[in-house]
Amino acid sequence: MFRKIGGKLESANARAAEARKAWRDEKLSAREAKANERERENFAREEEVRSQFVEIKRLESRRGRRKFFFILTFCLGAFMGFISGFAMGLASPNSSPSPSEVDVSTMPIAGDNEIEEVSDLSAEFTSEDGDAAPITLSQCVDRGVEYFKEIGSYPTLSSHPDAGRPAKDVALERCGRTLTAFGPW
Repeated sequence: MFRKIGGKLESANARAAEARKAWRDEKLSAREAKANERERENFAREEEVRSQFVEIKRLESRRGRRKFFFILTFCLGAFMGFISGFAMGLASPNSSPSPSEVDVSTMPIAGDNEIEEVSDLSAEFTSEDGDAAPITLSQCVDRGVEYFKEIGSYPTLSSHPDAGRPAKDVALERCGRTLTAFGPW
């Protein structure tokens, strides 16, 4: 009787072991199937990324060619302008810019409260009487400061685009562009 029960117990244990093994194999095959599916998805993503990378490289090379040809065109245009300006200079070698054509925006500016007197910086403008009067940068700035005092914006401007800036600095900047910035002379 113990043998019978022992034999049945052994066979039951063997069947249980086989069932566990089959269950494990089934779980492993399901896991392998999921892993294979993920691998295929990753491969598809990699292919998509590669194709996008190739497209980006193609666009970047086109962009580089466009930059190169833009710079080349710009340089050729500048060179042609230089040559034509040089040829114009050869045609009239004695011409020089009039005092009103002098660029004063590159002239040095002194400290906060004083303006350096520049002896070369003068322009002649005809008044209503017909006589010529030399105008200096400091005279222009003084006229600008007087204008800002008249309109009530001295010492700091209150209107756009120069709101918050010192009136003297704005007058100096404007006179640097043109000596007639603050009225007829």
